[in-house]
Amino acid sequence: MGASAGTGILYRYRGGKYQPVKKEFPDDGYNQKLIYTGMFISEFYLQKNTIGNRDWEHIYNYPSIGFKFTYADYSVPDELGKSYAVTTYLEYTLSKKRKHKFTFSAATGLSYIEKKFDLETNPFNYAISNHWNFCLDPTFSYHRTIYGQWDFVGSFGIRHLSNGHRSVPNNGMNNFVFTVGVRHCSGYERKTISKEERKKALEALPRKRPWHFSIVASKADRKVLQIDRSHQIRLLQASVYKQVGNLGGVILNYDYFEYTQDALWKDLRVLDHHTKIKPETIDPVKMGLSLGYAFNFGKSVEFSLSLGHYIYDPQPIEGQVYTRYSLRYFLLKRIIIHTGLKAKGAASVLADFGLGVRI
Repeated sequence: MGASAGTGILYRYRGGKYQPVKKEFPDDGYNQKLIYTGMFISEFYLQKNTIGNRDWEHIYNYPSIGFKFTYADYSVPDELGKSYAVTTYLEYTLSKKRKHKFTFSAATGLSYIEKKFDLETNPFNYAISNHWNFCLDPTFSYHRTIYGQWDFVGSFGIRHLSNGHRSVPNNGMNNFVFTVGVRHCSGYERKTISKEERKKALEALPRKRPWHFSIVASKADRKVLQIDRSHQIRLLQASVYKQVGNLGGVILNYDYFEYTQDALWKDLRVLDHHTKIKPETIDPVKMGLSLGYAFNFGKSVEFSLSLGHYIYDPQPIEGQVYTRYSLRYFLLKRIIIHTGLKAKGAASVLADFGLGVRI
């Protein structure tokens, strides 16, 4: 377990992405001040170190898994207030030498923020319109043993908060976070093996399914305007997986998105108030191909990151390139429980949930 505290930079949350503040945002005297906002952050960790009981623990160089509880004060009390987050993470050792260690951790979970957009009481908060949001937190850390089982830890990370466009505005928040702290690791006995033994063990791992196919159907709720209903989007993803290396495999996806005509028409109206396109003439279907890598954690969990390009997009409102993140849990080896996120640049545009089957 351990604890850290530090500061961070809230970067242009009014612009939402890495871009200047939009001209149509009202000049209330705070715009320039809010581009870079100092913040205070504290974190508490509950962590378990793997010792090699499973094959994937050797493959990932004995990673640590755990929960992280985060408190943040954004120093903007009237518009943002404070936030609280609970995330799960996997920490991977990049290099280790005697008392020094460099690690990378990927955390995901939920965050609660006190202040959200409200047209009457908080009209200048263009970042967040939900109290509850998805939280992504990739972090690089430096560890140094200072006494016995106590480590000093210095970390740099990026915290991204977004509601997956389930309501608007959803410009999101990108926080560059710097923390220092200590961690305590209780005694444990790792099943250490030599490099030669580890290499032989990895080569001997069974390759039961070097190829497999899967298909997943999912749904997402998305808002376009603040005063609007949620529009339901249907998604279908057909994937071909080829194992490459010990960590996982390359994955090629066919992505099918079916929006509603009303939602796309409103998106077009946001981009061009004078558009003459009528809702009933809009083709709500988008199709794309995405290529990425899927990381396997044992036989039941898979995380994939893919970069995609539309091959059919009659109403190009999001650009031609997109990224997709997917977390899948396999039941009885074939049934898939799917959670996904589609993003454009640094902003998420929809979060989907569904079921599928692996063939």
